[in-house]
Amino acid sequence: MERHVEELATRLVHRGHRVTVYCRRHYVDEDSDFKGIKRVVQRTVRQKHLEMIAHTGVSLLDLLTNRKMDVIHFQSVDPGILSFLVKLRARIVVTSHGTAYRQEKWGRTAKSLSLLAERFYARVPQARIAVSKTLTEYYGRRYGCDVSYIPNGVSLPGKVRDDRLSAFSLANGEYILFVGRLIRIKGCHHLIEAYRKLDTTKSLAIVGGSSYSSDYVRQLKRHESDRIRFLDFRFGEELRQLIANCYMFAVPSEGEGLSISLLEGMAAARPVVCSDIPENIEVADGCSLPFRCGDVDDLAEKMNHLLNQPHLAKKLGEAGREKVRDEYDWEKIADATDRVYSGLFR
Repeated sequence: MERHVEELATRLVHRGHRVTVYCRRHYVDEDSDFKGIKRVVQRTVRQKHLEMIAHTGVSLLDLLTNRKMDVIHFQSVDPGILSFLVKLRARIVVTSHGTAYRQEKWGRTAKSLSLLAERFYARVPQARIAVSKTLTEYYGRRYGCDVSYIPNGVSLPGKVRDDRLSAFSLANGEYILFVGRLIRIKGCHHLIEAYRKLDTTKSLAIVGGSSYSSDYVRQLKRHESDRIRFLDFRFGEELRQLIANCYMFAVPSEGEGLSISLLEGMAAARPVVCSDIPENIEVADGCSLPFRCGDVDDLAEKMNHLLNQPHLAKKLGEAGREKVRDEYDWEKIADATDRVYSGLFR
C-alpha cells in the first residue's frame, strides 16, 4: 500500500494538487517534503490491533485542529470507519485494497470491527474506489453501492543490472522468487512445501518479513537452508534486481486485493505461477500458469512445468509485460483518481 500511495501522490502533485500524506513515526522519522508531497508524521501504538486505528485517530485530530483539506482520501477500508468524524469538513474518498477480515492474524473482535468498517465504507464516503474488479463486484452485490474500479499500477522497468545478487548468494536466472509480507494469507507455506518436492538446482528466494506474524515466520524459517533463502524486506535497486533476474515469480496467495508484487513480476517479463483466486486471475489470465489455490501438488507440478519449458516461460513473461503496459499504467490510474476527485465538486 505504501508504494501505491507514493506512486499515486507524486503524480497528483504533478497534476497541480497539494498533497499531504499522514505517516507513522516508525516508518518516517519527521515531518518533511518528499517529491512535492507534504509528509506529516504522527505517533501511534505499536500493537497489532490498535496501530492503524490509533494512527488514524490522531491524524484526524490534527486535520480537524490544524489543517483545511478539500478531499480526505483513506487508503484502506478499516481506518475509514472513522471517516464520519470529518465528513462535514471535506469530501471523503475511501479505497479498498482488500477484505482484511479474511486474514487469520486477526481475532474475532478485530474481524467484527473490520466487517463493521466495510458497512461504513458502503454508506459514509462520497466516493468509493476498489483496486480490483472482484472487489468492485463484491461491494455492489453485497451492499448495492457504487464503487469505482481503479487498479493498482506498476512502472515498466528499463534495463536492470544484476550486480546486487551476489550479496544474497544468488545468480541471474537461478532462483524462484516470492515477494510479500510473511502472513498466512500470502501462502508462502504452500510455496515452500511445493518447492521441496522439486528436483532442481535453482534456489527459492523469499523477500519479505513479519507483519505481526512472528509465530508464522518462525514456522517458515524452520525450512531455511542453502536452497531456501529468507532475505527480509528489500527495497529500491535491490528489489528491482531480485525481481528482474529471477527465473520464475511465485504468487501463492489465498487472498488478495490486487497484488502489486504480481504486477511487478509481470512488468519485469518474469513468468508467473499464481494461485487461481479471482483477484490473481483477473490480472494474470493468459500470461501466467495458475494452480489450484492451496493445492501444493498442483503448485509443484506447475513450477516443474515452467522449469522444464524455458520457451513457455519466456512467452508468458513477455505476455505479462504487455498486459501491464496496456492496463496497469500509473499515469492512467492517476488520471482516473483525479476524475473521482473532480466529480465530488460537480
